[in-house]
Amino acid sequence: MIGLDFGSTTSRAMIARTRVGQNRFSGTLGAGTPEIIYRSEPLFTPFVDDVLHVEDVLACLELWLKQSGTCAEDIFCGGLIITGLAARGSNAETIAAAVEQRLCNFIVATAADAGLESWLAYMGNTQRMSQAFPRSQFMNLDIGGGTTNIAVGRNGNVSEVGCFHIGARHFRFQPGSYTLAGVSEIGRQLADYYGFSAEVGRPMVRSCRHLILDLYIDALLAIVHGDQAFFQCLPGSLLVDLPSGWQGGEDLSLTFSGGVGELLYKVSEGGALPATIAAFGDLGIDLAERILQEPELCRHLKGHVPENRGQSTVYGLAIHSAEISGHSVHLPSPSLLPLRHLPVIGRLCISASKDDVAQAIAMAARCTAGSCLQIIPEAGSYPSLMDVRRLGQHLAEQLKSGIINADTPLLLIAPMDFGKVLGSYATEWGRIPVTLIVVDEVQERSVQFVSLGCARNYVIPVYYYGMH
Repeated sequence: MIGLDFGSTTSRAMIARTRVGQNRFSGTLGAGTPEIIYRSEPLFTPFVDDVLHVEDVLACLELWLKQSGTCAEDIFCGGLIITGLAARGSNAETIAAAVEQRLCNFIVATAADAGLESWLAYMGNTQRMSQAFPRSQFMNLDIGGGTTNIAVGRNGNVSEVGCFHIGARHFRFQPGSYTLAGVSEIGRQLADYYGFSAEVGRPMVRSCRHLILDLYIDALLAIVHGDQAFFQCLPGSLLVDLPSGWQGGEDLSLTFSGGVGELLYKVSEGGALPATIAAFGDLGIDLAERILQEPELCRHLKGHVPENRGQSTVYGLAIHSAEISGHSVHLPSPSLLPLRHLPVIGRLCISASKDDVAQAIAMAARCTAGSCLQIIPEAGSYPSLMDVRRLGQHLAEQLKSGIINADTPLLLIAPMDFGKVLGSYATEWGRIPVTLIVVDEVQERSVQFVSLGCARNYVIPVYYYGMH
């Protein structure tokens, strides 16, 4: 299992090992407790003239594989995510595809998926703590170079995500000074709004830095309070990437991750911020210092200390990016995998009527590159064979009409182990010429897309992204 995170400032890798087997109590297939076998040191993201190149990313990957003693063929699942300012390049998707190919198509790479990044940071940084305090609501603020990703959840389950252009590297400096070395598009918009010059090669004066830092602190407080109005007018509206539906709450506990979060916890444990001005060539140290001066933001720094801090996203990628299928999948041929970027077009209840199924299949037929439907059992009950057979027969009735091209993949995802049975009924035991795959024992999530990695030992890694 591997996680790769290329961000606005730094890039990291993490590799874990786990066993896949049956739970002796539930009988379901799943991954055991992962063991982290490699954590890379953070590297500065290898930009050349503000552009991230395929060759440089692959060189980082080769370095990490060599240091960890891992072969590409050893990787079963995991993910790469390109985030923040690194994701704004026009070649980000090309880089993602190159890394997927290098790792034998067993991982899924994505760029600029703010909802997924927010969820991953929460799972990597805050999940265990929120499970230890199941009655408390936690918000994780993942503050990096380009964005602040937020996720709110309770007892390990995320209920809200969001992303804002609150980041340390919208104004970049020559380390050791405040002489501007670069300004992002967001940075220029903010400079224009406040009416100051952001000219590369000239110092960014104290009053201008304070305007930006004041805005960042006001925005962080608005996020915590659920103040939607702050982001509906200037300058707050300039900061919105993925709006959050969080409306505020009294029992909220805060955790931090990302590079700025790492600095905050270092100080809370008795350390000190770097003394060098703009030591990392950005506003990260200044922003951490301002957060430490705001009691409402730093009140939980000592009481709720997460385990991964700056490594939360890469930990989330390595451990939580993939779901492992059950072993009763319906897969006509392993050569159909991997499958990439199938839109999740709807949900079908196990008791869906003929009309419901007809409507869902008609929608799938319009997705010429393939699509996915989530199968939802009745709440709190395991479906009977009669339920599964009825749904399968409804599906077969639509599929044998030829409404979906025989080569167009249709993926069904179910949370319980009836995949092979449902697929058999839906294809009339293989007689209907259709590319139907049913993957089971996979937890449902509210997402826009799903991908499948290659099968190994009869199980398939399932990747969700585009989270609502």
